[in-house]
Amino acid sequence: MKNKNELITLILIVVVGILSFYFYMQSKQIVATSVAHTEDGGVNYKVYLSDKTYYNTDYLGEGMQYITSIIDYIDLNFNYRSTYDLKDTYKVSKKIVANIKITDSDKTDKVIYTETEELKNETTTVSDINVNDNLKVDYVKYNTLANKFKSDYGISANSKLVIEYDVMYESQDNEIVDGKKMTVEFPLSRQMINIDKSSDIRVNEPYILRTSTTSLNKVMFGLFVAFAGITVLGVIVLFFEVQSRLSKESKYDRFIAKTLKENDSYITESNNTVIDSSKEVVSVNSFKELLDVRNNLEKPIIYVKVSNDESKFIIMENVIYEYRVTRKEME
Repeated sequence: MKNKNELITLILIVVVGILSFYFYMQSKQIVATSVAHTEDGGVNYKVYLSDKTYYNTDYLGEGMQYITSIIDYIDLNFNYRSTYDLKDTYKVSKKIVANIKITDSDKTDKVIYTETEELKNETTTVSDINVNDNLKVDYVKYNTLANKFKSDYGISANSKLVIEYDVMYESQDNEIVDGKKMTVEFPLSRQMINIDKSSDIRVNEPYILRTSTTSLNKVMFGLFVAFAGITVLGVIVLFFEVQSRLSKESKYDRFIAKTLKENDSYITESNNTVIDSSKEVVSVNSFKELLDVRNNLEKPIIYVKVSNDESKFIIMENVIYEYRVTRKEME
């Protein structure tokens, strides 16, 4: 910047412009949208018996120890319900997987053998998320497999069967994505077993939708408008400052300034240069010609400001090469 006022104006424009952008961003308030939401579900089981000699019932309920040699099959019931306070349709995916895992028995739980069996995988579109699935687990099959594996290789190992039930869903209109997993774990290769299951699902809290609404902070927006107006005004002021300065500078002033700047390494400025009157003065018609002389002689060009309206550029050698320029000539 050639003018201090112009530099100050530019700095103010930048600062006010940044503040204007800040107030604009702060004027937009993101408001999360939530809906009432409840979930409940869990897994229940019954252990059906192949020998009822000592049990006057077809099956045993939950929370007991079970003799593996008289287990016929285990009946699992998975239920899950999720409700939202809005109308929508949902794509619901259900998947049931049986995982057999045999690990070493020295408490490191390093896996010796594992196998995964997919028992169910289906997707439906519904208006109400309410699933209820029943699965009869052939415990004898999995227990026999674990016993045979350990017997064939003569190893002592821990083994278990884990049934995993995954339910996932997504809405068609409101970008709801959620789901739950339920598990039941059965030890294998034991004379008696306990059955562990995942905790029941109980949820009653708002669901935050992924989509949100934008509200306007009027105070911040008002500050944005004010500072944006100041920024525009500053740009206009700067424009006229530059225009005014340029209009005041004559062609002569611009020429002198440009010549000194572009040829700074060749020109030496002098306030008072004594010229040998005995030497011949050779006038050149342009600064370019004087520059050619300088290149040939490898002598510095001396700039002398004669007055506010006259300047001259000279090279001193056996003769004096001189390029003289006046304000009047350049008007």
